[in-house]
Amino acid sequence: TLEGSGNIFTSDLQKVMFITINHPVNLNNIPGSKEPISVTESEIVGTLWFKSGPVTITAKIPFIGYTPGQCIKLTAEINNNSRKRITRVEAKIIQRVLYKIDSHEKCKEAVVQSVQRDGMQSGQTVTWDDISINIPAIPCTNLGGCCSIIDLSYRLEFHVIPSGIEYV
Repeated sequence: TLEGSGNIFTSDLQKVMFITINHPVNLNNIPGSKEPISVTESEIVGTLWFKSGPVTITAKIPFIGYTPGQCIKLTAEINNNSRKRITRVEAKIIQRVLYKIDSHEKCKEAVVQSVQRDGMQSGQTVTWDDISINIPAIPCTNLGGCCSIIDLSYRLEFHVIPSGIEYV
């Protein structure tokens, strides 16, 4: 899904892919961890009465299970069919920590790694070929039975930021 869809005065078009980061485990034994993922999303850029056209993102990663020290090889195609210039394109690994005590929960999110590229002109298509996003030394996703009060998850977000203030 596109984060921020339907929000007023946002200029940040996002594409989110969930990934799993595990510590010393054999990823070959985890079903689905070696499956590739490809996501395509399109969003109309423009204000309520002045639609500028769609921006389409197709992002691919070769598998969804990673360990610290590995690189995510991201391939993406961004097609700017809007009349707006794209000022920046970036991919981020976001860590989400959910603390659970009794019936209370508190959530914190932080960017643990990011890669960005220059923007693009209206009508232009840009391809990212095997862009490497290094996974730093971070806690594992699945803490299993050893910890039931902290839930860690990671996601890969792809951001396309158009120029100006927009409804998306």
